[in-house]
Amino acid sequence: MSKNILITTYFFYPEILPRAFRAFELAKEFAIRGHNVTVYIPNYEYDYSTIEYETGIKVIKINSGFFINRNSKKVNYKKQPGL
Repeated sequence: MSKNILITTYFFYPEILPRAFRAFELAKEFAIRGHNVTVYIPNYEYDYSTIEYETGIKVIKINSGFFINRNSKKVNYKKQPGL
């Protein structure tokens, strides 16, 4: 039976951090198992349309202060070759 799963996180793909990797892999695994996965993340300047299409994860970008702490700063990422 499929469930609706909501994940809120500061760190998500394409950031190169253990927490970003963990959140992304968790969301992917839930989607593979047939669940409807929605991930709320800070408003990163990254196009998630390909990720959404390939994994079935729905990514929603929100401004700080709603689910995300308004005092936190957006984390920058470095794009690695091949990602």
